[in-house]
Amino acid sequence: MPLTHIILPYKEVMTEKNAGAVATVVAHHVKLSSGDQNFQVFGQIVTSPPIPGIDYVPMLPSFSWVRGRNIGLARAYVQKLNIMPKPDLVEVHGRAQVARYVCQKRPDLPVILYLHNDPRDMKGAKTADERLWLIKNLAGVICVSNYIKSCFLEGLTGKGIKNDSVQSVLNGAAKSEKLHLPKEKSILLIGRMIPEKGILPACHAIAQILKRFPDWRLHVVGGRHFRKAPPSNYEKQIKQAVSDVNGQVHLHGFQPASFTRTLQNKAAISVVPSLWAEPCGLTGLEALAAGSALITTNTGGIPEYASGRAVMINLSGDERDDQNAEVAFKNTLAQELQHLINDRELRENFQKNAFNHFPYTAENMVDKANKVRQDFLSRFTNTQL
Repeated sequence: MPLTHIILPYKEVMTEKNAGAVATVVAHHVKLSSGDQNFQVFGQIVTSPPIPGIDYVPMLPSFSWVRGRNIGLARAYVQKLNIMPKPDLVEVHGRAQVARYVCQKRPDLPVILYLHNDPRDMKGAKTADERLWLIKNLAGVICVSNYIKSCFLEGLTGKGIKNDSVQSVLNGAAKSEKLHLPKEKSILLIGRMIPEKGILPACHAIAQILKRFPDWRLHVVGGRHFRKAPPSNYEKQIKQAVSDVNGQVHLHGFQPASFTRTLQNKAAISVVPSLWAEPCGLTGLEALAAGSALITTNTGGIPEYASGRAVMINLSGDERDDQNAEVAFKNTLAQELQHLINDRELRENFQKNAFNHFPYTAENMVDKANKVRQDFLSRFTNTQL
């Protein structure tokens, strides 16, 4: 039975309560792959039981004070390889420098880098030369969207690389068993409470609309990190933004996935107001999979799954820094939201289309990723033979 080792970024926590986006995607890969495959997941030491069904190997970073916790995890993993059965494949999620470290220490093993974010902002992949090294030495690179793939390949034209060594596998979401209509008169905002996610200007826009529709409610879910913590200054600003309609708003803070899934299934409208180049955010995918009418932006990889299925807002500039652009964004969001609330038939058409024509399931993601892995493995040459 083929054995794949998956290495998580240090910050990711493989528990049901605190799993972030990367841990969630990895859990789908492990649990939905066919029974003839074997996975072990390596990551930081957790204080709660790991997600059921995951063969999880906790590690204490080795000498992390020298080169950081991610390389510390990589060092610990390489050391563990001396006492564990040799894997058929090593898959490093989200950390280019870890993939390079493992590849250099164990060139006999095929190492894949699974990219969840723009590599141009990432240690070990910021420059074209660093990315070229990864292409030439790794077994392959998997990107969560065509947008991230284009970021990885930037500046590499004419370098003699084979494009099939970098593949995109769009993220997937678990789909609800059935579409429940009518939905509750609720608007749902889920995301990390950081400026690039656009939660604050979205709350300003939604608060305007709630004043006109007192029978509608807003649910805001998320924290600065994937855990319970005191509210940040940004979260305090969000609370202030909705203070005039406080009776219609529920600020839940960070919540586990089981909690958010219940809200997603009930929400008539979901808003994913990303102001940055979102690689392939799960919240938008999950909203569509739950049959929610989605309003989102045209940034990064979002259009790859949302175009034709959601209300798309075209951003006019950097809404985080440009005051005029932020005002335009809030006004457009308020107009689109009011339109959906006023027009029940339109709203339900979006809900039905989202649910009934949703090819981006977790199962499809896992199936495509397994085919890409096999393709990479079939072309890997053991340098120590």
